[in-house]
Amino acid sequence: TPTERDDCPPELRRAGECDAREQDAAAGAGGDFPWSAVLLTAAALLALLTLLAPLLWRTAVRSRRLGARARAAGPRAATLAAWRELLDTGWDLGVAPDEAASPRGAARRLVDGGRLDGEAAAAAHRVATAVERALYAPPTPRGAADTSQDPAGNPDPDLAADVRLVAAAMREHADRRTRLHALLLPRSCVRVKWAAQDRRAAAACRLRSTADRATARLRPTLSR
Repeated sequence: TPTERDDCPPELRRAGECDAREQDAAAGAGGDFPWSAVLLTAAALLALLTLLAPLLWRTAVRSRRLGARARAAGPRAATLAAWRELLDTGWDLGVAPDEAASPRGAARRLVDGGRLDGEAAAAAHRVATAVERALYAPPTPRGAADTSQDPAGNPDPDLAADVRLVAAAMREHADRRTRLHALLLPRSCVRVKWAAQDRRAAAACRLRSTADRATARLRPTLSR
């Protein structure tokens, strides 16, 4: 006879289902936690983040170079940041940078490699002209207003807008595979590796310099 329970409805008690329901509840309460599902979900999320890491890094770098943070650093820093973004955009889309080229030469390389014309080509050359002025023009005296102008006598252009214009034109002329590669596996991400190598080299130099100074201080004491 089924156990009489106050919380078991009469129809279930008559059908003998009360004990079965109690056993199911006990099994559910004492069952194992689904660790396998949790681990599989965590592994899937980790794999997704790994795949998206280059995209996320590149997006963050672009935002920093063309955003308010770069402008707050001053006109020269903002100009150089926009230039670096322009070169890296071309690199991601298949136009490798030539570090030995002048800004004008690099702009011509972008225009030719990206098949740019019209306003996009003019935008690339405007950024190059601004970079040359930032690198080679005499510095503005402290306290003086920044009245830098391009060779035609016009105020400095919106370099961030020019970079975005060039990037849009290059993506338009690139094939689908190149665009997808630039989005998910941008070539300019190698700069992360280079930066890490530079930091390790700098740390090794500092450590060696510290050891040399310590040895120099100890040498007179040891020679006594």
